[in-house]
Amino acid sequence: MKINATRLIVLSLTLQVFFTGCHRANNQSAVPTLRFASFGGSFQDDLAKAVLTPICAKIGCNATVDAYSGDYDHLAATIKNGTNPFDLVHVETRFLLQGGPEGLLSPIDWNNVDKAKLVPGATNQYGVGLLAWSLVLTWNDSRLPSNVQKPSSWQDFFNVKRYPGPRAMRNIPEGNIELALLADGVSPDDLYKNGLDVDRALRKLSAIKRYITWWSSGAELEQKLSSSCVMAAAWNGRVYNLRQTAHIPLEYTYAGSINQFDWLVIPANSSNKAEATKFLTAFVDGQGQDTIAKDFGYGPVSVEALSQIDPNLLQELPSYTPNAKLGVPFNGEWWAKNEASVQEKWNRWLLEK
Repeated sequence: MKINATRLIVLSLTLQVFFTGCHRANNQSAVPTLRFASFGGSFQDDLAKAVLTPICAKIGCNATVDAYSGDYDHLAATIKNGTNPFDLVHVETRFLLQGGPEGLLSPIDWNNVDKAKLVPGATNQYGVGLLAWSLVLTWNDSRLPSNVQKPSSWQDFFNVKRYPGPRAMRNIPEGNIELALLADGVSPDDLYKNGLDVDRALRKLSAIKRYITWWSSGAELEQKLSSSCVMAAAWNGRVYNLRQTAHIPLEYTYAGSINQFDWLVIPANSSNKAEATKFLTAFVDGQGQDTIAKDFGYGPVSVEALSQIDPNLLQELPSYTPNAKLGVPFNGEWWAKNEASVQEKWNRWLLEK
């Protein structure tokens, strides 16, 4: 998921972040340096300040923080050919589920990293959850007809008679296939039971195809919600940001949300796996995750951090248990196995009139 700025290609200049308490012992032995990578922008700045800096000060290290594009193929190639420069990388679910089995990632040492300190779903053989986010039904309240009830489900998203106007959707099949099936009457419990019925979902989407306006970046989503669209299938963090900073009259519901995590992973060829594990061991205690929630609307993965958040903010977050129960956990394993064939169908459907 792109966070608060378009993802950048790996920067040639590295932002050096120096941490308190990281010194050379007797000017002889070098303090280890952890090399982080995330998606750039203000989110990465917050991550460095609120999370990375204090944790590295605690465990005793220096660090570099780079922005990278999040591109799977490029990062995978650098790991395979030994040129990967990173020790801890912020990735989406696709990289976690494909890269782990392909030998690109080091297994997490769960003997040292305490699973019990994380919310349900935030653990994987090859990754530790970094944050929780959701694809949610959102609407611009100023564009709704004055005489209708507010939307409450994906069925309303498809009801162009009651809620006329353009709908914004990200131009990828992931998430859209799920929400279309939920709108077509598939129960959340049955959604992945026998695999996603892609053809059924595309037929449902065809009913509103002429009302869909596609977005490919978070900035583009924000622009559409601000200026033209009545509704959107949107990243909850972007909706939160628009409400907080631009005061756009947006509302949203977690009913039928598609719930995901972003992850921290250790590349297989990291030269500092022990220090990376120390970092993750400390990370699950929740340092700075309340700041990320307050500034960006993404849910903490630490149970402790979640318990310390102001109740008014807590109700906005995807990892808040009552909200999480309203949605559907994204089945990344299914997508990892079926992505190529679904993408082919999606591309053909886009070209159809």
